[in-house]
Amino acid sequence: MARAGGNGERRTGSSAEAPGGRVVPGWVVLGAAALLLVAGVMAGSGLREHARQDRQALLLLKEVESSSYLLRSLSWEAAAEGGGSPALAAREREARARALSAIESLRALDATQVGERQSARRVERAFRSYASALKGGPGDGAGEAFLRLRSALEEAEQTYAADARRTTRIADAGSVLGLLVAAAAAGLLYMRYLRVREAAAAAEAERRALRRSEELFRHQALHDHLTGLPNRALFRERLGEILSRSGEAAVLFVDLDNFKVVNDSLGHEVGDRLLVEVSRRLKGCLRATDMAARLGGDEFTVLLDGAGVRCPEEVARRLLRELGEPFEVEGHTLFVEASVGIATGAAGLGRPDDLLRAADVALYRAKAEGKGRYHVFDRRRDAPELERLRLENELREAVRSGQLELYYQPVYSLELGRIAGMEALLRWNHPRRGTMLPGEFVPMAEETGLIVPVGRWVLEEACRQARAWELGLPEGASPMVGVNLSLRQFQNPGLVEHVARLLRETGLDPALLTLEITESVAMHDVDSTVRTLERLNAMGVWLVIDDFGTGNSSIAYVGSRFKMNHLKLDGAFVREFLDDPENPTILPGLIDFAHAVGLRVIAEGVETRGQLERLRELGCEFVQGYYVAPPLGAAEATDLLTGRKPLFRGDPPPGKDTPERQRMKDAQDRAYR
Repeated sequence: MARAGGNGERRTGSSAEAPGGRVVPGWVVLGAAALLLVAGVMAGSGLREHARQDRQALLLLKEVESSSYLLRSLSWEAAAEGGGSPALAAREREARARALSAIESLRALDATQVGERQSARRVERAFRSYASALKGGPGDGAGEAFLRLRSALEEAEQTYAADARRTTRIADAGSVLGLLVAAAAAGLLYMRYLRVREAAAAAEAERRALRRSEELFRHQALHDHLTGLPNRALFRERLGEILSRSGEAAVLFVDLDNFKVVNDSLGHEVGDRLLVEVSRRLKGCLRATDMAARLGGDEFTVLLDGAGVRCPEEVARRLLRELGEPFEVEGHTLFVEASVGIATGAAGLGRPDDLLRAADVALYRAKAEGKGRYHVFDRRRDAPELERLRLENELREAVRSGQLELYYQPVYSLELGRIAGMEALLRWNHPRRGTMLPGEFVPMAEETGLIVPVGRWVLEEACRQARAWELGLPEGASPMVGVNLSLRQFQNPGLVEHVARLLRETGLDPALLTLEITESVAMHDVDSTVRTLERLNAMGVWLVIDDFGTGNSSIAYVGSRFKMNHLKLDGAFVREFLDDPENPTILPGLIDFAHAVGLRVIAEGVETRGQLERLRELGCEFVQGYYVAPPLGAAEATDLLTGRKPLFRGDPPPGKDTPERQRMKDAQDRAYR
């Protein structure tokens, strides 16, 4: 054996003694070293791949974070525009899809650590909760969901970063061990050095890419894509910081007076270039500590901090002077004027939204005084307008956050002796003012155009409730549900398609939907009214002329010109002429005339048993009023329909109305219904 061992030494130049005195050939030592090398490299490579995936996960988490900031910004823009635009909706869909794609990629990574998988799932749940909350607008609910999402993202980033560092250390240790053993046998230590250097360079490149991506995504989320100026979200954030720090800030609301003319005559491309040039001039008028932002369209804001707060009028004059100079855009010499509204924290406005609204009110005053002017918000003089603007913004939020509610007042059939219909009446459950009736906010909604989204919500909710009654009540017991349409809503070219879509989506029988318009709405554009009513009638929807007696049209004209099914007599008209000794034939004659032209009659405002019986004698088919039942929430209205709650409240005390009933009358007299 000794001789064989000596020959082995001479053949290989290497040997080792195994336990028990046996000699291991040199090629076995080299083989073992090679195996250790391969094992170390493979282990290091596998673990390093996990570390690389952890770093990739960090990039994906930043993608989710940036998309979430962008969604927040777009939601504020949509809120400012009263529902947003197709372009905003497209950008919102793109941001949402980008975040969900990043989350899907994150969960698809080969995450071997339980903590990583749990973190990825928490991020997905938090983002979906935030995206769902945003559908109600950027209010408190969305803000809380956003904070939860940020917490989940931060926790996930810490988990993945810690796992990446730990896995890299283990990979380095395993690779170094294998390479040292192999180097002792084959002199390959230098190769390991090159691999380590290459891996370190790749990791540093990934870190730089991560920082660049994060900076880019945050900039996109907080800046206007056209002008590069800060957007509404960043402006509000900066304004809030200044107010919380010192309480001293001035906001200038800048609006271009002739921009629409440029857009309409020269096109949006020229208009966009003009906005870019305007943004440059705005920035040129400000100090480094001030901020200019674009809120959307041709609306800009300026935030003054520090010394600028003491002289906002001087800044406004400089802005008006600079913007009054001609612009050279795409070969066109353009002249635009601007109006500026100014509000400062000195007016007792300590919240960002209040300061912005006050500047908006001041802008309205400046425009009313003429173009090229500025106006400083005066709390004593401008407070009513500020309150109106605050109510307008709160109504926008109410539509999104579920503060609106429908009540239902029964329409009683004198022929059948049961409830035949329910009129949907709007209520606003205001967080500060309590329950608000239509007369307290509908006129403002009509004036501002908010009646369109409000009316859309009313129609959708009424159809949903009507379908619930259709499914839940015995056959033939489902009431028709009446919805009042405003002038703007009725004139909307998409009204008929919207009604058709709602009927399809809810499955509601068209014969259970009643649409009501007033005389004034019907007579506003007779030809258009005729076309719209014909299309609605062809769908099987019932149509009512509402509040008849408040206008000047005749039943003969209404009955012959418009395709209507019912005529609803205004409550005040009924009470005035029901037992009028001087004009005893007016109401009976009107009911007979309605029957002659094919209209069935609904009498509103019935408050006593005597009024109901008198209307029955006159041949009136339906009655509605407090004697039958007041407006009720959906649950109480359902109790009426199922018999769990009785009809007929009884006559009021002679000569007296309950406060609730009197308030309702007054509000209905003022409101569009």
